[in-house]
Amino acid sequence: MILSNDILLKKKRRFVIIIVDETQDLSRHEQVAIIIRYATKDLSPAEVFLGFYKTETTDGETLSMLIKSTLVSHGLKIENIRGQCYDGAASMRGSYKGVQARIREENHLAMYIHCNAHILNLCLIDLAKQVSYVRNVFGTLNTLHNFIGASSKRHAIFEKMYSVLNVSTCDGPKTLKSLSDTRWSCRLDALKAVLLNFQTVVSTLEDISENDAVYGSDANALLKSINTFEFLFCIYFLKNIMLLTNVLSKYLQSSSIIYSNVQSMAKETIQELCNMRCEESFNNTWNEVEILRKQYNVSSPILPRKQKIPAKLGGGLKEVENTTINKHYKINIYFAVLDNIINDMGERFEENNLYVLNCMQDILLNDMPNNNSFKEINKMYGFDEDNLKAETTILNRMYKTVHDQNNVQSKINFIASENYKAGFPTLTRLIQLFITIPTNSASCERSFSCLRRLKTYLRTTMGQSRLNSLGILQIERERSSLIDKDEVIDKFSAAAECRGRRLLLQ
Repeated sequence: MILSNDILLKKKRRFVIIIVDETQDLSRHEQVAIIIRYATKDLSPAEVFLGFYKTETTDGETLSMLIKSTLVSHGLKIENIRGQCYDGAASMRGSYKGVQARIREENHLAMYIHCNAHILNLCLIDLAKQVSYVRNVFGTLNTLHNFIGASSKRHAIFEKMYSVLNVSTCDGPKTLKSLSDTRWSCRLDALKAVLLNFQTVVSTLEDISENDAVYGSDANALLKSINTFEFLFCIYFLKNIMLLTNVLSKYLQSSSIIYSNVQSMAKETIQELCNMRCEESFNNTWNEVEILRKQYNVSSPILPRKQKIPAKLGGGLKEVENTTINKHYKINIYFAVLDNIINDMGERFEENNLYVLNCMQDILLNDMPNNNSFKEINKMYGFDEDNLKAETTILNRMYKTVHDQNNVQSKINFIASENYKAGFPTLTRLIQLFITIPTNSASCERSFSCLRRLKTYLRTTMGQSRLNSLGILQIERERSSLIDKDEVIDKFSAAAECRGRRLLLQ
C-alpha cells in the first residue's frame, strides 16, 4: 500500500488509461492484472502496475465491477478515463455486454483500443489455419517436436546426431521448439530450429526408423513428410514472412510507442509483404530452396495428385490440367500465403484506425491541419478550437526553424526539451492525451511472467494480499527501491495491537 499510495494518490492525473488482462495461476484461480497509463511531466508515457486481483468469473459485468472498484480504491475517477486496452476476448471487447461497453456507458470518452500485438498474433493464427499447406507444415512441426521431445531416448539420439554432424547454427536454436497460440515468437523459433537443424532431424528420424521396433513406423512417416521439396519450400518461405512480422511484433510490445508509430510500422510491414508478391521475389525464393534441396539431398518437386470434382457437382478437375510445378508453387502456395496475410493484417489493423486519433495526429503532424480535425477534437474533448489553432500555427513556425524532419515524436520532444509547455497549454493537453492512448496490453502479459515466478508449485497456498504486494514490489522494483524503509518500519510498529509486542529494529 505504501508503494501504491506513493505512485498514485499523491499525484492527480488528468488523463488515465486502463490496461487489463487475465490469466490462470497454478492454483487454478483467475488472476486479473490491472495497469494504468498516463503522461509524465516530460511528455512521455508511463505505466503503473496496480496489482493482481482474483475473480471467480470472467464475464463482462464481473470484470467491469472489479476494474471500477480497483480504480476507486486507488483514488482514481472513472470520468478521467480516456481509453481502455484489452485483448480480443468477447467478455472484454463485446459491443453490448463486454467490459469496454460497460465502461463507456459511464464514460463515453473511454475509447476502446484492441491490443495491436494481439491483432498481429491473430493474423498469424489465421494464416496457420486457413491455408492448407501452412496448416500441414505447422502440424508437422508440432508433431516432430512432440515425437523427439517426448522421449529422453529419442532426444539423446538427436543430440548425438547434432554433435556427430557438427552442425553450426551460429546464434540459432540448437533444439526443436514447440508451438503455441499465446507465445508470439514461437512460430519463427520453430521454423528456424528445423531449417537450421534439418540434416540433424533427418538423421535422427532415419536412426529411429531403422533401430526402434516400437516407434520406427512413426519416425518413418515423419521422415516422409519432411524430406520433401514442398516442406522445405514452405518452412523457408514462412521463415522469411515471420522475420518481417516478428520485427513488428517485438515493436508492438513496447510500452513507450504511440499511435502514430504503430500505424506507420504496420503500414510499412504490409507494404514490404506486398513487395514480396512478385515474380522476382518468388524466383529468388525458389532458387534458394533449390540450393538447400541439393545440399540436404531432398527429392525434386512434384505436382500433387489431381483432385477431381464429384460428378454430381459437375465433374472435372479442381486445378488447371496443364499447370507446371513452378506455377503450382507460385499460385497455390507463395501468392496464396501472401494474399492471406496481407488482407488479414489490413482488415484487422483497420479496427484501431479511429477517426479521432487520426485527427489528433493530423494536428500534431501536419503544417496545415484540416479544419475538421480541430472541430472533432473540440466536439469530443471540449478543447478550445481557436486556441488550439493558434498554438499549432505558432509551434509549427518555431519547429521548422530548427528541425527539418517532420514527425509527431520529434515535435513532442521539441516542446518537452525546450520547456514550451507553459506557452502552449492547450496543445500540451492534446499531446498528453495522444501519448496516453495505449497501443498494446503487453505489460499485462509481462506481469503474468512475474506471476509465474512468484506463485510457484511450492507457493500455491499464498494468499491474495501477499501475492498482490509481492507482485507490485517486483514489477515496480525501480519505484520500490525509492521507498523510505524507516517509514515502513514506523508504520509496521504503529500497526501493532499491543505496543511492545514487536521487536524494535535499529
